[in-house]
Amino acid sequence: MRGVILSASLRSYQPRNDANNKHTSTMQAATNGFTPSCEEIKSAQLLTFELPKNPRFINLTGIRFGMLLVIGFNGTKRNSSFDWRCVCDCGTKKVVSGTKLTCGRTKSCGCNRVEFFRAKRVIHGEARKTKEYQTWAAMRARCYNKNVRSYKDYGARGIKICERWQEYKNFLNDMGRCPASKNSIDRINPNGDYEPANCRWATTEEQTETRRKSRIYELGGERHCIAGWARRANMPSHVLRSRLNKGWALEDAMSVPSYSRVIKITAEDAITIREQYGSGSWTYRALAEKYKITRSYARQIALGLVTLRAKSFTP
Repeated sequence: MRGVILSASLRSYQPRNDANNKHTSTMQAATNGFTPSCEEIKSAQLLTFELPKNPRFINLTGIRFGMLLVIGFNGTKRNSSFDWRCVCDCGTKKVVSGTKLTCGRTKSCGCNRVEFFRAKRVIHGEARKTKEYQTWAAMRARCYNKNVRSYKDYGARGIKICERWQEYKNFLNDMGRCPASKNSIDRINPNGDYEPANCRWATTEEQTETRRKSRIYELGGERHCIAGWARRANMPSHVLRSRLNKGWALEDAMSVPSYSRVIKITAEDAITIREQYGSGSWTYRALAEKYKITRSYARQIALGLVTLRAKSFTP
């Protein structure tokens, strides 16, 4: 059968409503309330084509799908799909399968692809390379991704992220920008969840105070780790740790200053140290405090294990 179809015939077009028509409901949704404009009617020319006798065939000529206006039938493929010639709002002509048109998969010739994917990817306007976004992504990974190495210390222990922080924009609004590159997110309570009341931007030194493996010591109502007490005593942390490991009390370990090896000891001082130690009234610690040297070095001088020249010597 050969015939002539006008795009204006859409005004009286009704999809076939029989048991064998699988696209009736889709077509009704696609053409619901559609009234073609005069420009669209003029752009659809008189088309002469061979109409398929397949009972599944539905004439789509003159129907608009998104930015595409169907202007004519373009034959049948080997898989029995019907192709249609379409014209886009940008003026480009394109052949599209009828199935893709009716199901909404194809709505343009591709001219709006860039804008579509750009709008789809922009969620919060933040670049994924910002420190705040990387912190949020790493936080989610160690709480929910079992393949991450640190999952055993977070997600496996029941540490989770509050419902509000499941969205990055809420996390950024609550935490704000990271104040410095050396700062990172820290949980005040190491056994608590990631939530606004339990998180802060902290330096590495501040985070040592809240680590589960940190050794906490209390003195004068204050609780700090070894690094924290060492900063308050203005001494290296490894010196304080060594003293505590040897059984020193925290107050004694902090009261004895730690002197670097730039302290100069003369040969006369060394002779005096040996005499004072030989009298039995001076201990290594007392000699170390008097001459501002370490106990180990005071012991070496007192026992004659170190030979000093007449000029000043830097131990």
